[in-house]
Amino acid sequence: MWQQLSKPNTNFWSPTNEGDKIEGYLINILPNQGKFKNSTIYTLLTKEGERQVWGSTILDQYLQQISLGTKVQLVYSGKVPTKNGTSIKKWEVFIDPEDIYDIKQTSDLEDFEEDI
Repeated sequence: MWQQLSKPNTNFWSPTNEGDKIEGYLINILPNQGKFKNSTIYTLLTKEGERQVWGSTILDQYLQQISLGTKVQLVYSGKVPTKNGTSIKKWEVFIDPEDIYDIKQTSDLEDFEEDI
């Protein structure tokens, strides 16, 4: 017998103020998302659990250089105007190259929280 699944629980992080930040391990990258299939969703494993972040031109340029499992900190630096009159989000991205999370391992959240 078929059973209908409920909508997946998404937990998107969306900064509103300059200086807002999130940190965690980059555990998944989903390209070709959104209405026009031209956006990327990044998943971070944080102390609070998994959080998704919509990519942007600048954020994509940073995060596509980073290997899965790397600990990252994303800091929202506000919006800046572009030449064509629109604005883009500005980011600062930091990594801890010595703190790598093995995304293949299965460990409980208590062990993970000690790492952060």
